[in-house]
Amino acid sequence: RGNMILALILSLFLSLGFLFYSLSHPFLLSDNRHYTFYLWQRYLRHFQVRLLLCPMYFIVLLVGLTRLLRQQGSLWLLIYLAAVVISLTPTPLLEPRYFTPAVLIAVLHSPKITDSVSN
Repeated sequence: RGNMILALILSLFLSLGFLFYSLSHPFLLSDNRHYTFYLWQRYLRHFQVRLLLCPMYFIVLLVGLTRLLRQQGSLWLLIYLAAVVISLTPTPLLEPRYFTPAVLIAVLHSPKITDSVSN
């Protein structure tokens, strides 16, 4: 019950953050050479769509952080999160190249997925 309340509070803060702090950078709205332009123009500019995506973001974040915590420990996870925040906070745009190092490090330090099907 306590975990459910904590999850609801965290998802509320995540939703409010996406709702009020999703900025549309002028470059994102004007440069049609990038697929993020089309994502924003067609879908993400509507706050309802951003709000509907929040549960998915929360679940992916929760699962990913739980896997890293089990594999690496809390100190490693705190240092990793601090490094991710420091590297992503000054980025003005939604571009995959800014997220690539953080995702790659997370994947490399996550537990391996084993096949449950025997050969």
